[in-house]
Amino acid sequence: KLVAVLALFLISAAVSQGRTLARMGTELRCQCIATHSRFIPPKSIQDVKLTQSGPHCKN
Repeated sequence: KLVAVLALFLISAAVSQGRTLARMGTELRCQCIATHSRFIPPKSIQDVKLTQSGPHCKN
């Protein structure tokens, strides 16, 4: 019985983790913790990627 319970737990954990990773894959494009309008020195910017707004990104 213990082996069956552990197996069920592992399967459940694997499935829920897979759903979380899949959901994160679609949400990675627009996750702003905070925004601000202060000047950013150009030397501090490594990379800039522009993404059009749409259903995946409201801003």
